[in-house]
Amino acid sequence: MKLWKFCSGYVNIVIMGKYPERLVNRCIAGSVPLSNCERRSDGISADVSMADMKRLRRIASGCGCRVRIRSKHGAPLIFRLLRENAVFAAALILFFTAAAAASARIWFIRAETSGIPPEDVYRMLDDMGVRRGVSRGSVRSRDVAALIGLDPRIVSAKVTVKGVVLNVAVSEMKSASLDEPEPDPANVYADRDCVITYITVSEGRPEVRAGQAVKKGDLLIRGDLSAEKEGYRVHAAGTVYGETVHIAEAVAAPYRESLVISGNTAPEVRIEVFGKELRSRPPFSDSESELMKKSVFTCCPLPVSINLYECRELKPGTVIDSPEGTAERAAIEAQAKLMDTIPNDARIISVTTRCETRDDGSVRAVATAVTSEKIGVTRSF
Repeated sequence: MKLWKFCSGYVNIVIMGKYPERLVNRCIAGSVPLSNCERRSDGISADVSMADMKRLRRIASGCGCRVRIRSKHGAPLIFRLLRENAVFAAALILFFTAAAAASARIWFIRAETSGIPPEDVYRMLDDMGVRRGVSRGSVRSRDVAALIGLDPRIVSAKVTVKGVVLNVAVSEMKSASLDEPEPDPANVYADRDCVITYITVSEGRPEVRAGQAVKKGDLLIRGDLSAEKEGYRVHAAGTVYGETVHIAEAVAAPYRESLVISGNTAPEVRIEVFGKELRSRPPFSDSESELMKKSVFTCCPLPVSINLYECRELKPGTVIDSPEGTAERAAIEAQAKLMDTIPNDARIISVTTRCETRDDGSVRAVATAVTSEKIGVTRSF
C-alpha cells in the first residue's frame, strides 16, 4: 500500500471548518479514499492521492469545509523536479552508469614485499599489462603470480583480487650474502649543539659523558687509538643522544585573505538518499548554503527527501582579523616552521610559543622546542 501511494503520488492535507467529519464521511461515501486520518488542533490531517484531489475539493465546497495542502509526496513530484533540471537528471544517470562500469575494473594495486622494492613489482605488473583500469576478467591471479615468480629474487608470490583491489604478496625471496669491505677508520663528531643525555660505544673510545654540553663539530667518539697502540685505528661507532633546542619564528599581518559574502543568492535543490545528498552543479564556484525546507517521502521504502537550500556566493576578500586571531595565525605558522626543522625520529620534550604585538598591529611569534634526538656524524681521517 505504501509503495503504491509513493508511485502514484499523494498529498498531505488539513480539513478545516466547523464540522470536518462531514467531509470525511462524504469522501467515504463518494469513494475518495483517505488515509492516515488524524485529529489536529486546526482540523483533521489526512493523505489523499493526487488523482482524487480535484474530486475532494468539489465535495468540500458542498459541506462548508476548506482543504489546505501541507505537502506533496511521491514519484510524480520527483519526476517533475528531474524534468525541470535535465542536467541534474543526466548527471545522476551518468553517475550510476559510471559506478557500475568502474566496479568491473581494477583501480588499486598493492604490493607487499619483504626485501625487494615494491616499485619493481609494479613494473613487472605493468609489463604484463596489469595496470589501473584493466578489466578484472582479464586478470588471472594464478598466471600473474607465476610470471612474478620468474624473477630470480622471488621464490613465491600470491596474487588476489578483491573487488577493485589487486593485492600482490611476495611471501619469500632469495637472499645473497655479499662480502662487505672493511670500513675506513673514522671518528664521530657532533652535528649540532646539544647536551649529551646518553652515550654508548661499540667501537672506539668515548670523548664525552652524559650531562656534558657540546657544540657542533666537537669529537664524540674517537677512532684513532694510536696513543694506546701504535697504528691502531678503528671505525668509531656508537649511539649518542642529546637534548637540542630548535627555534622558529613567523610574523602575521593584522588582516587576512578570506571568502566573504558577495550578496548574490540562488536556490538549490538536492535529493537526499540514505543520508547522502545528490546535487547538481552548484550555482556559484564558492558558496555557503542554508537549509530552507526539507520534504521527506514518508511512504517511500527508501529514506528519500528533497532539500531546498539557499546558496550565498562567496568571493575572495580581505578582512581585518582580531588580535587573538592574528596571534593564533602567527603561532600556527611558527610552529609549522618549527616542526619542519625537527628530525622525524626526534622525541619532543617540550614546545613553547611566545607572541608579541607590534605597533602596526602585526604579531611576531617565536616557537621553541626542546627535543631528544640521535646525534653524531662519522668522518674518515
